Amino acid sequence: KQLENLGGTAKEGEYPIMATYWEWRTDSEDAEKQYSVLLYEKVFNVSQVEGVSFDGLDPVVYPDNPLEYCRDLVKGIVDGSPLTPKIMSSADCLLYDMDTDVIFIPPSESYRSPELFYYDLFQMFVHATGIASRLDRKEFALMGEGFSKEDLIADMGAHYLCFHAGITGNLSLITVAHLHKWIELFGEDTKLFVSACTMAQKAVDFILNGYQKREEHGIDV
Repeated sequence: KQLENLGGTAKEGEYPIMATYWEWRTDSEDAEKQYSVLLYEKVFNVSQVEGVSFDGLDPVVYPDNPLEYCRDLVKGIVDGSPLTPKIMSSADCLLYDMDTDVIFIPPSESYRSPELFYYDLFQMFVHATGIASRLDRKEFALMGEGFSKEDLIADMGAHYLCFHAGITGNLSLITVAHLHKWIELFGEDTKLFVSACTMAQKAVDFILNGYQKREEHGIDV
């Protein structure tokens, strides 16, 4: 409707996507009580429309070198602060150990691409935000149990961080069976996906808010 009001139209063959958002509303019987409602709109990207000038809009800016940004992001989080765990290279495992607050990850050269290395590392960073001294996420207790909400949060958070750095594309090695299992779980809990999105965003905000320049620590990233 906004597009029509501006005198524009969607390009032939283009279809809108659904954008969701939350809206707070006041209870009709109790003015002090509020509740949230999940709403959606069908929207077009500016590249999908014609007949409208978008001059003056702030462009979406990605880092010129995504991998360099990822490297600086990892190095720029203060080592030893409550904001981030330590990172140690491990040839045969990828995990976050909550008892020692250490991320163990294979060396970057063992990955098929540096993008996949950072994707895995960002997953572990998101897991690490779940402990009591950080975001105290109750879902954290289910980490690693397979198809848990915590695993979904970490996967989504890692994608958020990669996109923030300008890394796009298929980063996780997902099988068809893997996708079918998640679809099954989404059907059982209709709030699972949206709730995980919210928690993933909180984790990413926590990580990015702790982004500071510092001296290089003991892993070659």
